[in-house]
Parts: sequence; structure tokens; C-alpha cells
Amino acid sequence: KPAALLSALDEANVIAMAAVRLARSSTRTVITNHCTFPENPLGIRARLVPWLLGRLHRWADVIVAISDGVADDVARATGIPRHRRRRVPPS
Repeated sequence: KPAALLSALDEANVIAMAAVRLARSSTRTVITNHCTFPENPLGIRARLVPWLLGRLHRWADVIVAISDGVADDVARATGIPRHRRRRVPPS
């Protein structure tokens, strides 16, 4: 059993959080955000992913954003409180 699961794509973040929760696993979940969300999303997928992230974020142990701008935008689009994010800039 892995000690942690690192997810790096928005759709994968949703699946990772749900999978660990449904499996009732003690595996720690780290999700990352690498890009911003559109201001006026078009299509069901563009609207559904931020909505799901906003509902499931409490299942993640750590949420990482690559910049303050991305963290601010994800907070706006998903409703995830800004204090839940840690900024880790790319090297």
C-alpha cells in the first residue's frame, strides 16, 4: 500500500480523492493545480471539474499550487479556501 498519492491534473485530482476515500485507505492524498480555470467556462466538463474539486477538496491531505496566481484563481473557481493551498513554485 502506498504511503501517498500525488495527482497533477484536475480531472485526476477528482478521481484520486474519490478513489482513496471510497477505498477507505489511509494513503495520504496530495493534489496539485498547475493552471487557472476560465472565467466563463464553456461545456459541461469545464463547469463540472471546478465544481467537483470544490466539493471534494476536504478529502485531500495537501493541496499544492505552482503560484499564488493559480492558487487565487482556483480558490475563485472552486470555492476552496485560499488557506488550504500551499505554493510550491516550479524549480
